Amino acid sequence: RDPSTIGTGQVVDFPAGMDLGHAKHLTDSDLIIIPCRPTWPDLKGLARTITFARAQAGPRTKIVLFANAISAKSSDLSLFIEGAAPYGLPIVGHFTQRVAYGRAGLAGVPFGELDPTAGQEVSKVAATVKGIVKS
Repeated sequence: RDPSTIGTGQVVDFPAGMDLGHAKHLTDSDLIIIPCRPTWPDLKGLARTITFARAQAGPRTKIVLFANAISAKSSDLSLFIEGAAPYGLPIVGHFTQRVAYGRAGLAGVPFGELDPTAGQEVSKVAATVKGIVKS
């Protein structure tokens, strides 16, 4: 949510449960990032979100996945990778510093200011996303 990590362009953050009112934004998008937590219920619901995004995406729109709010345990990331694999979409990254993001949001400062590891995670994901958009 820190605009300085995104660069130029427009970011649209949809609430959970997309509907046809979001279709125009998806069709006009260069990139759709679908966040998902590494839990079986969330991974199970991922199929419906991906199907909707693919149906509404424009011909040049790229769709990628993002592991949201995982712990630093490698088992969480493994579960996400295993659950996301059947969809064949690239995974652009994951955030493990959940507490740092919450604290930064409450303090109204960029997360890297409070936790350098969180700042590094954001920078890595932002660089990956920029690379995908440019390709």
